[in-house]
Amino acid sequence: MTPGPGYSNVLFADGFESGDLSNWNGLLGNGGATVVGAAAHAGSNGLRISNTSGQFQVAVKALASPVADSSASFWVRLNSGSGLQTLAEARDGSSSMHIWDLYYDWNRQGLVLDAYKATGADEVFTGLASVLPGGWVKIAVQYTATSTGGARVYINDATRPDWMTTGDYTRSANLQRIQLWNDAVGSTDFDDVRIATPPPPGAVVRAGAGQRRRTHLERAELGRRQPDQQLPDSAAAGQRRHARPDLHGLRQHQLHGHRPHKRDRVHVHGRGDQRGRHGPELQLLGRRDPDRGDRARRSDGRNCVAG
Repeated sequence: MTPGPGYSNVLFADGFESGDLSNWNGLLGNGGATVVGAAAHAGSNGLRISNTSGQFQVAVKALASPVADSSASFWVRLNSGSGLQTLAEARDGSSSMHIWDLYYDWNRQGLVLDAYKATGADEVFTGLASVLPGGWVKIAVQYTATSTGGARVYINDATRPDWMTTGDYTRSANLQRIQLWNDAVGSTDFDDVRIATPPPPGAVVRAGAGQRRRTHLERAELGRRQPDQQLPDSAAAGQRRHARPDLHGLRQHQLHGHRPHKRDRVHVHGRGDQRGRHGPELQLLGRRDPDRGDRARRSDGRNCVAG
């Protein structure tokens, strides 16, 4: 599971350079959410979600269709907060079923991922002081809903064996909603959100320019024949007799600063404390699950925020 070439089919990307949330599908909470320059990781703008006591806020992105294998990444800066703060969630198209939930533990300064199966969930903790507040950090969550699937966390494009969980992750409804959260008092900044899947079967990834130049050079040194071309024994012997002087001349020409003629170019499944996910002060407007720590109830989605 790699964050780059393995997930090169980008379904959604937003750096908030539009200056607003026009690329998103709305907000769900009663806190503040503004696109401002002060919240930018790169470019001119980023998203700042801020709360006072008794508030929370959620920005929602709905995908056109569900995906079973995905990588969701974003940059985040944790400015202030306390307890266990929700950073992001993935849900199905109806928003009633959780795919995964990502939290920041202010006490332990690490990430907690709850990865949901058809029944129940596995938990991953990234370790003490693995994410420090006050600076920008890139987070990615990969989730594969197959019989040999699982979930994994990346921090600044790095991961560890204990930051993942594996098993049978097949389910009746797959990921179709990404939500950015802040349910703690204070502000959290987000930027450069990206959701991607592996390329379709049979897709060809084009080589970079540097790789093409190397291929041309190899062909020139081989007398401009294709690398996989088979020569008769007599032709191969003739080529071997003349190849060394030609290569010597080409290399001497390059050593004297000349370019060749263009025709010759060649988990820790740590459970932490087992308290509920949110205290009474965050169970707002009757929309939050009063028993957020009960995974069985959360997995069926009956007590979830809609959106």
